[in-house]
Amino acid sequence: MDRIAKAAVAATALLAGLLFATEAGAFTDPARVRAVLPAFENYVAQSQARTGVPGLSIAVVAGDQVVYVQGFGVRRVGQAARVTPNTVFQLASVSKPIASTVAAGLVGRGAVRWDDRIAALIPGFRMSLPDTTARVTVRDMLSHQSGLPEFAGDVLVDVGISRHDLIERTRFIPLEAALRTHYAYSNVGYAIGAAAAARPTGIAWEDVSRAVLYRPLGMASTSSRYADFLAARDRAEPHVRAGASWTPRIPPNDDDAESPAGGVSSSARDMANFLRLHLRDGVFAGRTVIAPRALAETRTPQAWTGSGYYGLGWNVGTDPDGRTQISHSGAFNSGAATVVSFLPGEDVGIVVLTNSFPIGLPEALSAGFFDLLLRGGVARDYVGLYGEFYANFWQTIVDQYPSYPPVFPIPARPLASYVGTYANSLYGNVQVVRTRQGLSVRLGPKQVTYPLAHYSGDLFLFTPVGENAYVPSGAHFNFAGKGPARSLTIDYYNTEGQGTLARVSR
Repeated sequence: MDRIAKAAVAATALLAGLLFATEAGAFTDPARVRAVLPAFENYVAQSQARTGVPGLSIAVVAGDQVVYVQGFGVRRVGQAARVTPNTVFQLASVSKPIASTVAAGLVGRGAVRWDDRIAALIPGFRMSLPDTTARVTVRDMLSHQSGLPEFAGDVLVDVGISRHDLIERTRFIPLEAALRTHYAYSNVGYAIGAAAAARPTGIAWEDVSRAVLYRPLGMASTSSRYADFLAARDRAEPHVRAGASWTPRIPPNDDDAESPAGGVSSSARDMANFLRLHLRDGVFAGRTVIAPRALAETRTPQAWTGSGYYGLGWNVGTDPDGRTQISHSGAFNSGAATVVSFLPGEDVGIVVLTNSFPIGLPEALSAGFFDLLLRGGVARDYVGLYGEFYANFWQTIVDQYPSYPPVFPIPARPLASYVGTYANSLYGNVQVVRTRQGLSVRLGPKQVTYPLAHYSGDLFLFTPVGENAYVPSGAHFNFAGKGPARSLTIDYYNTEGQGTLARVSR
């Protein structure tokens, strides 16, 4: 997961409206949906052609019927394999409502409660404030109200930190707010909350998800494991933009460490069954799979986000005409954009999965579908609206990082003075090593290695690669008198002020 996920959540808030309301609308006749499908397919074709997005798959559910499921485009540019209803996509943050549904299944069975304390479920768990450690609950984590800063710790995943280590190192992330006083979108916190909910079962989160949700719903193509996504024969490759074109992004993003927050992969056909479950309040094919009361809690407002309400893994709002709308978007900057959205009072929902860097196409297609169904035509240029929204948000992210304009460089010190191991509690060891070309930096358990290019003085640059990599990063070596560098500050790690690592003595 990455900071562009915030754009996905905010875009979903635009989709879902700004206010929560309850109403008992008339159910939508599936025949009414079928009547608008020709116009909707035309809208899809026009929107895909306009954006160039390589592939997408869509499912529509109404009246407990899968009214429509169809693939468009190709799984990978330059290859002939077409997207089908069974093509598996990475869901990114659409994993969150799936995870909260799994947690609701555990709550309904009495295995855990929403207000169970994380410290009681995960012995030894700590956060940076003792009071928060003692009181933070599953509910707090799944509603993003733990006090963790937005996206803090996500960069750890890019360099191979495991979920266990992610949970352990959370104690070193300074909290930015008191418990339950502030909403801040946290993939780390969400993953902790879901993992804690599964802890009483003694079974891994991935297996709990399969047992509680995927198997009962017949979601045979769905998994919470990255390896299963890679092994899927009918798999959509992620794509990123290269100028005016799209190019495959290899390898795909591995989000196993934060799997409940972003690591699920699925197909439109499988996700249609997920929609059916929610539209029937936990009942699937005549059988109660998730206790209705526990499931309803996931769709109940828990926190104000600044642009709408957040439940437990769901955005909860209204559409422009006041109908209750439940939704969530997903976004990987490495090449996935998704949305699931439904109107419970109308008994209709849609899921859109794409294999491209997020530019708002899933949200635009979802909004256009509901307009065609309920208003008789597409009311706005949603492709342009959401495209502009994502572009602006992307720019705000880039603007948060330092820039490095061309300079007349001050010479570097002898390279040996920079070589060594640097560490802090949150990020562990980082090595700076000599290479034939000069210096390189090695990060994390994966020993991800980046060449360092001298910029000026004691500042070097490298270009990180990963879900949370946006722009070139500075590596600032800090000295105190003679001798080797005493510490290293990495911009890539420093968005929460935790990017300075001290030299480790030999």
